[in-house]
Amino acid sequence: MTKPVIKDSFSVDDIHKIREYHYEMTKNMTDKKIIDDINKEAEKFKRKLKARRKKRAVV
Repeated sequence: MTKPVIKDSFSVDDIHKIREYHYEMTKNMTDKKIIDDINKEAEKFKRKLKARRKKRAVV
């Protein structure tokens, strides 16, 4: 399944697309694999957030 395209207006239909996509991506995963994937993506997000805060502090 391809990643859903979300509109700027963000409707209920978009939420359904996201939920369906998430289900399809995780339906055959073990609980451990799901948790590992979530933690991996969270670390990426934390690094991006830290970089933005650092960049904003310099300005």
